[in-house]
Amino acid sequence: MFVAPLVLLVLLLAVAACGSDSDTSQAQNAIEAERMEAEAAAMEDEKMEAEAMAMEEEKMAAEAMAMEEEKKEAEAMAMEEEKKDAEAMAMKEAEAMAMEEEKKEAEAMAMKAGASLELDLSGVEPLANGYHYEGWAIIGSRSNGPTATNEESAIMQLNKNLALAAAVAVSVVLAAACGSSESAATTVPTATQAPPAGSSDAANESRVGAYGSGSAAYGVAAATQEPTATPPPLSATKSAVADVDRKVGGTVGDRAPEFGGIDAWINGGPLTMAGLRGSVVLIDFWTYTCINCINTYPFLKDMQAKYADKGLVIVGVHSPEFEFEKSYENVVAATIKDDLVWTMAQYNDFITWRRYDNRYWPSEFLIDKDGVVRYTHIGEGAYAETEIAIQELLAEIGS
Repeated sequence: MFVAPLVLLVLLLAVAACGSDSDTSQAQNAIEAERMEAEAAAMEDEKMEAEAMAMEEEKMAAEAMAMEEEKKEAEAMAMEEEKKDAEAMAMKEAEAMAMEEEKKEAEAMAMKAGASLELDLSGVEPLANGYHYEGWAIIGSRSNGPTATNEESAIMQLNKNLALAAAVAVSVVLAAACGSSESAATTVPTATQAPPAGSSDAANESRVGAYGSGSAAYGVAAATQEPTATPPPLSATKSAVADVDRKVGGTVGDRAPEFGGIDAWINGGPLTMAGLRGSVVLIDFWTYTCINCINTYPFLKDMQAKYADKGLVIVGVHSPEFEFEKSYENVVAATIKDDLVWTMAQYNDFITWRRYDNRYWPSEFLIDKDGVVRYTHIGEGAYAETEIAIQELLAEIGS
């Protein structure tokens, strides 16, 4: 009777005990789940931090590499600039040395001729517009004949002169055979020779031609053309009137061209050929470092002193050979230094040069009162002949 209740009690206690264990187990499971979740979250955080750190390191490494590349490029550019600067400096030094040598050579040549040059050599660019020329006499021989250093060029020039003289002689014979009443116009040089022993300078200078050699009074040995039975007249035509039918140019007998392209005038001006009608005009194409031009200064000064007040107008047309000669200030300084007082035309484009068909430094064109080219000469020399031509043209205007 008491056994049944006891069994029931034991069963209840057992059931209660089993329920308590189940609750404990559930609690433990919950705790374990929370722990695992916390560990997973911590691992995720660590992973994200690690990834962020890796990305930051990669970024820093990329920036460092970029900076290094930029640094290398900047250094390479700086080295290239330094190299270019060094090359440019070396080129400038080489150019300066070359210009210094050019200056020394020019000064030596000028001093040899009795003049010294002060050049502003800011750049040396020779212009292919013409040639220096000492005259139609044997080149380089201003005394008794060619020297050992110019013998070959002298012989070549003499041969040319003889051939040209033969051509001129044939032309004269043909003109005479045809009954021509006027002298043939020519600006071709004729052969020249030294005056015979014992002959006087006055006798040799008694005739006037288009070209020739000059007087020893200006540092050039006197010479004369081959003698002929009848000396040729001064001009290419008997009429001195500049009629409209005449060709405009720089050949004897042409109407003298007008000045063109002049940038500035020195010692007077501006001048025009139309405004110079009634005067005898001597146009001198020159450049201030040309030794052949420098050698003509004494003659030009003498003509200026003798005939400027009698109707002669000298016009120097400065035609630059080198880049530094294009400077107006340099030309002015040269005229002051060498006491060149006649009017100068300064220009750089060679318009007037081309209008006269000129190719040489120096060249002279003598123009009469009517504006007709009556006499021309290339290079140094022919001073006596040129003066006689000036005198004859001045006589035509009553001076």
